[in-house]
Amino acid sequence: MAEYTIASDNDEHYNRIYAYFEPVNSDMATMMVTGLTTNCCIKVLKDGDYLTVNDVKYQFVNDYTQLNHESFIDLLNDLGVLDISFGLDYCKRIVLSSFGSDIVINDASYNVRLLMGLHPFDELDLESEFMEGYVNSLTIQTVGFMLSTPVLYLTSNIGMKAYMNSQRSKNTQNSKILMRINNSFSANYPINAGNADFSTLVASNDLSNVEFVLVDANMVEIELLSPMYLSVSIKMGISDEKLLTMTKSVVGAMNWGEEMKNNDANKRAAELRNYDLISTMNNETMKLIK
Repeated sequence: MAEYTIASDNDEHYNRIYAYFEPVNSDMATMMVTGLTTNCCIKVLKDGDYLTVNDVKYQFVNDYTQLNHESFIDLLNDLGVLDISFGLDYCKRIVLSSFGSDIVINDASYNVRLLMGLHPFDELDLESEFMEGYVNSLTIQTVGFMLSTPVLYLTSNIGMKAYMNSQRSKNTQNSKILMRINNSFSANYPINAGNADFSTLVASNDLSNVEFVLVDANMVEIELLSPMYLSVSIKMGISDEKLLTMTKSVVGAMNWGEEMKNNDANKRAAELRNYDLISTMNNETMKLIK
């Protein structure tokens, strides 16, 4: 068994690690990421993210790593959306209000959808409701995520597919999962995650070019502003032992089946010989009586 500690070194993609591992003395090996450590500095809103309201596109011009519901509402109001103000109800749901004009959310970037509580991949066409007092109001029915999605995944370019998402773009998306990180982290605090759920069977030749990518629950890459460290364990020959055990079991079952077939054939042959002997004795007895 070999143990490795590796880290990301590209400040533009701290969520990615490219690694080379020494080859093992077997055709197959089991790889497990036993630990992941990083600072929880996730870019949840970035320069260029946008919100389109009443067919007008409004863009954010800065990057943000830590937002709560109130601070995000302040940013929405700073966009200067024409004749519309943003607020929160008692459930932390976003409420859009306007005097006299309609409210239609036409589109939003992925990060804005997560923060506002809009479905990440569906087409948007949200129209306002006419309220008492001549106020048009639109309430987003879902509370948004302020810190990415509740679950993060570490994926790889090798191994076996272990994840299916039937929602993204209405098609099933497959990914090779090495680790699941449940939301027990907070902004600007360390993420320390262990792994007891996922291991992957890989060809030993594939260990020379391994890619690790940290993504959210929708298989969208997150943007880390701090390096990521991984502990990786590689065990040799596990698959060969399992294959040998399975082969022995199959061969044993086949031999047992053949043995049972032979026993049945021998039994039937003995029964036929006994029948012939009894028939011959009966014939001889009848001759003596006559």
